[in-house]
Amino acid sequence: MAMIMRRKEMHMTKMKKIAGILLAGAIIPIFIGGCNSSSSTVDKGEGTKDVQGEVNTGEKKEDIVIAMSQSLTTFDPIGAGSSSLQDQMVYRQIYARLFATDENMQPVQELADSYEKVSDTEYKFTILQGAKFSDGSEITAQDVAYSLERAHQSEAFATLMSTVSTIEATGDYEITITTTGPSPALLQALAHPGASILPKAYVEEAQGGGDWNSPITSGRYTVDEHIVGVSTKVVKNENYFRPDDAAQNNSLTFLNVAEDSTRTILVQTGEADISSVFSTADYNVVESDEKVTLHEKAGTTIQYIGFDVTQEPFDNELVRQAVAYGLDREGIMSVATEGLGQVSYTVIPPSTLGHLDDNPGAYEYNIEKAKELLAEGGYENGFETTIVVFSDTGKTIATVAQGYLDQIGIKAKVEQYDTSVRMDMFANHQCPMFSAQWGALADAELVLPRLFTQGAAYNWSHYNNDEVNNLLQKARETEDSNERASIYAEAVAIIDKDAPWVPVYVPNAYALANANLQGVTLDGEGLMNLHALHY
Repeated sequence: MAMIMRRKEMHMTKMKKIAGILLAGAIIPIFIGGCNSSSSTVDKGEGTKDVQGEVNTGEKKEDIVIAMSQSLTTFDPIGAGSSSLQDQMVYRQIYARLFATDENMQPVQELADSYEKVSDTEYKFTILQGAKFSDGSEITAQDVAYSLERAHQSEAFATLMSTVSTIEATGDYEITITTTGPSPALLQALAHPGASILPKAYVEEAQGGGDWNSPITSGRYTVDEHIVGVSTKVVKNENYFRPDDAAQNNSLTFLNVAEDSTRTILVQTGEADISSVFSTADYNVVESDEKVTLHEKAGTTIQYIGFDVTQEPFDNELVRQAVAYGLDREGIMSVATEGLGQVSYTVIPPSTLGHLDDNPGAYEYNIEKAKELLAEGGYENGFETTIVVFSDTGKTIATVAQGYLDQIGIKAKVEQYDTSVRMDMFANHQCPMFSAQWGALADAELVLPRLFTQGAAYNWSHYNNDEVNNLLQKARETEDSNERASIYAEAVAIIDKDAPWVPVYVPNAYALANANLQGVTLDGEGLMNLHALHY
């Protein structure tokens, strides 16, 4: 049998209960025949197939093929679409930051040689001397300060550095950051892919011509080839400044494979070495396959259904609360992940500071309560709406939710769009309801302001609450972690009650890999240290 890191707990009783709802939502589970690898791969011990379909007879494979659920959007780490977990997986390989993150999402020094907190409002960072970009030019403090200031001023990542006042190169290898007050989350912010370091001259040229297709990199890899919508290949950067922690493979090929089952098949046949997005619908398919290993870690992402709270009828809190009562989270999770995950009633996962273990809004599944709230809000006869989605997982969640909503009188249709139009649609209030996912960092300062403050790029609900804003500012000025956790928990309780989101579940993170592939690690978002992959 395949090596499975944790056995799946079956939810047969729950699945029977929701069978009628699945029919109402017009979703029928489809399992593709022919996925069993015994009929499509060579026998164990004879090697695996490479990307051309030829048998690898045992020689060391140096190009690691990663099957992704979507293609790279842009090489600009703060560009439109750069918040995608798939994009960020690539950025982590080709761009260095002052700090990286370990598999527990804690910051560890990368380009930073040392750092000092001079005062509550001043931090000094010294970068490694002699560090080079992929073109052989030296990485200077000017490049670092420019890259960080660019992120600081960007629409997408400004809230990550909301406490930052100035970023300056104060020496050839020294950067000084001043803040508005204590900034306990600063190092984690600097470890985000949005804080990637690029050459100032290259960025200015790329911005002037709009061409980001040949980036000069600072990380363990440099870009070899990018075929839009198909694949991206990166090769080992011989100039990487930490040779003792350099790539353990020669290259990585990120392959765009949109369909879940196809990614699984590619790993089973050896045409891909690892799938970064594994569908739990294939759990039973891979369980008996000795040629693959399913790696698992507790998740740190939230799957949720959100509302544009500025648009009728979702500007009415009672309507949002009715939906929160009307959705069976466990039922949705059972379909979307085969029950593999943790039901959530709150907007941040257990891994994030300020998480609430209880259910602040008391939004247990209660059809009658949902109907009462709709009637109280003036929608006794229900209404019609649209749930907008941008991924297959989002579509599954929305389609199951569609059946539950029908039971309380809300007729919802589901519409799927490409992720490339996502930001524009949210900005233009074209998503009355939506099914989405957010990968939460360990510190709530890097999560809540980005999602629930007015004007923030990822506040897709257009939510604003002065009491929440004041609490977030108070937490920002506090260093004691216990006190900060208490303040954030208070803010989370208000947000949960207001219900701009209906949190559904925290999925486990998975990666399906060739059983012989070494060095596989996950964090809670599923991102891996791909430089460590090797045979």
